[in-house]
Amino acid sequence: MFDEFGSFVAAGFRDAIVEAVFSALITVTILLLVALFSGRWLQSISVGGLTLNFAVRESRKAYKSRNQRPPSRSSLERSLRPLRGNWQVLWVDDRPENNRREMEALSALGFQFRLARTNEEAEQLLKSQFFHLVISDIGRGDGSTGLDVELLAREHAEGIPIVFYVGDATGPSTERGSPVVSVPRALYAQIRKSLLR
Repeated sequence: MFDEFGSFVAAGFRDAIVEAVFSALITVTILLLVALFSGRWLQSISVGGLTLNFAVRESRKAYKSRNQRPPSRSSLERSLRPLRGNWQVLWVDDRPENNRREMEALSALGFQFRLARTNEEAEQLLKSQFFHLVISDIGRGDGSTGLDVELLAREHAEGIPIVFYVGDATGPSTERGSPVVSVPRALYAQIRKSLLR
């Protein structure tokens, strides 16, 4: 009788594993087909902790792209975990490709970005859309300054938090009090402080 019960449990366990694997394969296949037919490849698939792992990996690459030593994985996980959510962010930078890794890390946690390369583009977006946060550089190749984004944000989206993300921070904040950071973990800390206040 005990052998029959053991065989019954083993068969049930085997069937549960086969069903879970089959279900996961179907889900991934459907997601890939949607991506293929929509013409847009997915940046991450949210299955358990995969999005956090992806965010940590991209953050480490962001440090390396800035020729800086990345912090430990556990430290980055602690920085990123609280940021999960559906956040609408305007990122203003004349060279957004320099921030690709940071954007991909945050996108994996639910952030949605609109990009503006100029203050004029930023102003149009601030007039027409809602954002939880603005991230901007300061120096621009065309001679303009990202500091003007503070004025634009206050004019068109009063109370919206602004974080300046730069290559080399000369001080902790701007004259108007917006934080200035230059490494990914400091960026995540300021985003957390701004969004979860």
